[in-house]
Amino acid sequence: MRPYPLILGLSLLANLGLAIVHFRQPDPTTAATPTSVTAEVAANDKTPTATHREFEQLPALVSRLQTGDLATELDELRRLGLPEDTIKTLAEGAIMRRFREGMTALNRDGSINYWQGGYAQTKEQREKQQKMMQLMRDLQEQARLAGIRWDMISNYGDESVLPEDKALLVARIKQDHDEMRSQIHMEAQGLMLERDQEKLRFLKEEFEKDLAAALTPQELEEWNLRNSNTARQLKSQLANMQPTEEEFRQIYRLQSVFDETWSYETRGGNIDWQKRGADEKAMKEEIAALLGPERYADYTKSTDREFGTLSNLEYRLELPAGTADRLYAMHADSDAAAKAIRENKQLSKDEQKAALKTLADKVTADMTAALGEEGFNAYRNQGGHWIEQLRR
Repeated sequence: MRPYPLILGLSLLANLGLAIVHFRQPDPTTAATPTSVTAEVAANDKTPTATHREFEQLPALVSRLQTGDLATELDELRRLGLPEDTIKTLAEGAIMRRFREGMTALNRDGSINYWQGGYAQTKEQREKQQKMMQLMRDLQEQARLAGIRWDMISNYGDESVLPEDKALLVARIKQDHDEMRSQIHMEAQGLMLERDQEKLRFLKEEFEKDLAAALTPQELEEWNLRNSNTARQLKSQLANMQPTEEEFRQIYRLQSVFDETWSYETRGGNIDWQKRGADEKAMKEEIAALLGPERYADYTKSTDREFGTLSNLEYRLELPAGTADRLYAMHADSDAAAKAIRENKQLSKDEQKAALKTLADKVTADMTAALGEEGFNAYRNQGGHWIEQLRR
């Protein structure tokens, strides 16, 4: 699979040059002495030959690949006898150019930034994301009708921060790393031995060394902020928080250190969970100090899976804005009310039990009214078990 920057690095002009070499007219002084290759072609008489008039049409035909019907224009190139590999390269370059131009047009206002992501985007951002997905589907269908396979988009990353030559180099480094990593997992067949883990650790170290050698420290930091596993996960986790760029960068720097220390490829199966928990607590304390109380509360809520579920339900069910926040607060209020009931020494055990049941029934009714039966059932199955625990 060719990565996105590799395709962008291909120049249609260069590929046209390949076509020109292929169709260059023979020198009259040497045409009478055919080479073994031309003799074989002549004998088989299976390879179409372009006339001079057709050759003159080639630049315009290649240019029309950018805007015309792709399948039609590629058929014309095949009719002229271009090698299939050259045709495929031209087609991939044309598709990626259409993709790049389409993405640029959709994101002119810059409303989706590199530090934003996940399902908690605004309505406008969601609509834009849907248009981007439709653009990809349309181009994939064009490629299918043209008889080529176009799936490079699955490796598309945000390398736009790098100069084109470095983006190409990094894409090749990443492709090699991904292929070797996949090979290790394929050979393991789900059973990771110590030697497999050692290979992964070594591969990770080499990948980081190769990136560091290819990029300046600033370029490497910017690339990681957009493409590392930590950055991708943070974009999703912090979507509800809607961080500023500076907040995202501050959190990323702390989270990346934690992830590097405790990643599977670094530790393998040898994880001291007590030490890991202590490091995570220390990291969150640093984040709290950086963000301040109000924004740290937003951070805590955004990284809470329960709030993520509520936020997704609010979007999926087209509920009034603020529904997720209101129901999330209801959980905290209900826990506090349940605690007060259990600590009320003036109530007998039976009275406490009855009061907790009444509280749980009210929460169930209120949340069902807010989410609907379908939404409430989904919430209860994905983190809403606390409601039943109120009764105990």
